[in-house]
Amino acid sequence: MITQQFYATLAGSFGARHAAFERLYVAVGSGRAAWDTTPPVYQRDTLALTNEISRKAVAADQIVFIDSQGNRVIGPSPRIVLRVVFDEGEGEGSLRECGLFGGDTDGNAGSGTLLSYFTHARIDKTADMRLQREVVLDFMPRQTGGGQEVTRYLGNSNSQELHDLENETGACQIDEIRFDRRIYFASTDQALSLGYDRCAYCFGRELSNR
Repeated sequence: MITQQFYATLAGSFGARHAAFERLYVAVGSGRAAWDTTPPVYQRDTLALTNEISRKAVAADQIVFIDSQGNRVIGPSPRIVLRVVFDEGEGEGSLRECGLFGGDTDGNAGSGTLLSYFTHARIDKTADMRLQREVVLDFMPRQTGGGQEVTRYLGNSNSQELHDLENETGACQIDEIRFDRRIYFASTDQALSLGYDRCAYCFGRELSNR
């Protein structure tokens, strides 16, 4: 058995060796307009943003250890949050995706190794806006669907119902959802922003409007 302390030590090594990664950048991009109604299926072998607009370096003092509730803690923990702020005049446009780059990046779009990636509901950033982006790295293991796809939250595009595959019940009838109606989400917020409702069986009736 690997203990929780192992993951805290691993995360601590990442935070302490910021210079060993040469640079860390958070990048934002416009993605595709079609994602406003049909979010993409995540692929673990993704190498770059679909349409990168801007990126900013992560300052060493913006690499912070947090607990499971998102509160800042002193000393290594298994979870790290990295923050950047795109100021006025930076990263303007319709934003739908965000990524963390490291390795041999030189700060130019498309350079370096993509370490983390997520999409979100469209944010229209204008010239007078400031936008904070956060990337949370969680080194604690959890149950996943395996393979290339990130599959915890599954939406039925026909019924607009969202399922949590880590709490799936027989009553969810996941197997009956047609393949072309299966939409995977990285978070419940992403699905709810597009009008989906939580399944009463795997999320609980108190969280469902059905």
